[in-house]
Amino acid sequence: MSSFIISEVITEIGKRSGGKAGYNLYNYFEDSCDIVHLDKDLLAESMELFFKYDGTLSLADASSIAVMDMLEIKEIVSFDSDFNKVSHVCRIFK
Repeated sequence: MSSFIISEVITEIGKRSGGKAGYNLYNYFEDSCDIVHLDKDLLAESMELFFKYDGTLSLADASSIAVMDMLEIKEIVSFDSDFNKVSHVCRIFK
């Protein structure tokens, strides 16, 4: 999971359920997930994907694709149908 996705999810949870829920979720992610922090190269790759899809993927989503490509992951669990635009990725949760 990229650090951009953590930012997106915690922001949304914070809006819906408050800061404590967001803080608890952050701690869960830290304890339970492999987090990829975007460096300059991965951010540049994410921006290339953002441009390739003409801004129809968010930068956070593009960063997920960049991380998936780097780790050779082909499937994603997501409610976000924007991932259907990426031909080499299979969205599992529809």
